[in-house]
Amino acid sequence: MNPLMRLGEKRPLKMEDLPALGNDNLAQVAVERFRAYRIRHTSLWRALLASEIRPFMIQFCLATLSTGFGLAGPYFLYRITGFIQSPGNQPLIMAFLFAVAFGLSTFFRALCDNHAWHMARKMSIRIKGVIVNEVYCKSLKRIPNGGSGSSSTDKSSESSKQQRQ
Repeated sequence: MNPLMRLGEKRPLKMEDLPALGNDNLAQVAVERFRAYRIRHTSLWRALLASEIRPFMIQFCLATLSTGFGLAGPYFLYRITGFIQSPGNQPLIMAFLFAVAFGLSTFFRALCDNHAWHMARKMSIRIKGVIVNEVYCKSLKRIPNGGSGSSSTDKSSESSKQQRQ
């Protein structure tokens, strides 16, 4: 059990008890990075992709490695069963090496998969923070005087009613 779980077992956790996020995972940093790319790209999706391209490419490489390790497992299993069917063709050490390679390929596949999923989760949280921020900022722009009074669509409908009378 880690110390945070022990503390949570004794009393309810407070905000001061939780560790701070790394700078890359703060919403403010993600929004600033997005806005730097938003200037160059007119499309929201292109700007989001450009702001997260580095972690996306690392995740893509991890997924590709995971696929390679996934294909290596059946190959090593094939070589092991080939040794079992005709043990005299190869030395015994080769069967052990194939067995170790099979285990390592399974381990590294799981490691790559877990890291890729972890990166995807962090990226999705950062992207969600950027989108929520952009929607909030856009809704504030539509409300005159920063939120006091009626909306611009209400005022335009009132003025069109007055012109008709």
